[in-house]
Amino acid sequence: PLSLYLSGDHGRWLQLAYYGLAAAVATLGVALQRSLDPAARYALVPVLLGCGAVALVVTATWPGPAPGHPVTPLGELLHGCAAIASFLWVGTAMLLQSCVLHRDRQWRAVAVPALVLAVLAFAGLWLHALWRDLPRGTSQKAVIALYLAWLGLAGRQLLRGARHGRD
Repeated sequence: PLSLYLSGDHGRWLQLAYYGLAAAVATLGVALQRSLDPAARYALVPVLLGCGAVALVVTATWPGPAPGHPVTPLGELLHGCAAIASFLWVGTAMLLQSCVLHRDRQWRAVAVPALVLAVLAFAGLWLHALWRDLPRGTSQKAVIALYLAWLGLAGRQLLRGARHGRD
């Protein structure tokens, strides 16, 4: 699992990446709320993304145990709960937002791909959580890749809308 690298010799670099991702997720929540047509907004989406960002910061700040890098039981609990919360909050926000993107004319072209990515990411999260025989690191990284693909798609679309301006 990716958490093993947070405690490793170069864990600070990964922590910085987590902090950057948290800032990007929170910023995305605010940007979506400000830029989408009212019909394509859920007030809960930026809240969920903001909570997910805070949980991601906690996940990085209290890394889980790794070989040669033990942590306190409280640190392990904080890390585990925050990681789960981050995945659930961000995944739920992705699903909610994707369900209404088609209501914004600027987002219609990416509404279906965004919804497909959100469903695959959330389903992948539950598959990873419930099917314990899957290779843990590989399945977790696949889920993370799907989450990042959705976040990247949303970020790219926001930038495209900003460049072309809202009509």
